[in-house]
Amino acid sequence: MGRKGLEETDILREAVSLIAEEGLEGFSLRGLARRLHVQSASLYNHVSSLEELLARVACHVMDEMNRALYRALKGRTGDEAVTALFHAYRDYVHANPEVYRVVLTLPRMAGEAVAAAAAQITGPVQRVLEDYELTPEKQVHCQRYLRSLMHGFATLENRGYLSHMEPPAGESYEFLITCALEQLHRMEGGGFHE
Repeated sequence: MGRKGLEETDILREAVSLIAEEGLEGFSLRGLARRLHVQSASLYNHVSSLEELLARVACHVMDEMNRALYRALKGRTGDEAVTALFHAYRDYVHANPEVYRVVLTLPRMAGEAVAAAAAQITGPVQRVLEDYELTPEKQVHCQRYLRSLMHGFATLENRGYLSHMEPPAGESYEFLITCALEQLHRMEGGGFHE
């Protein structure tokens, strides 16, 4: 039953695939071992715990998401870049709803890799904010604001909380983007004084 040459990349790829198919709640090292055709104990040669593996998956997801966000920003600036960022974020979550949920577990995890991955997720947002005339302090506020809007909406929508009334969630998301852009322009003009 064993499989020779089990690589860490195989483990990560199959873990992501299994979470995508069966959901985060049902994910276990035992189920992953079955999928990899190895004994559960064999996985412990590569990961020390389920939490460690989930941290690796979360880092992978954030790296993959960052690449998608940066691709969406390519050749765009200002309001067009912010709009593209919002759409790319939502599109990623729609395409990877269960895997995205692993990111929600990050605050409970520790480690340098997790800290680095969490820090890099701010990169695309900081990139779009460079196009606005904001003080360094306002950039931090706006970065948190935009990330909270995208993440909050995506999380609520992902869990089904925005599907019970009209207008459709997509229209609400466009409204959210418009409000975010208006707020960015207000901040440029001296709004929200320190």
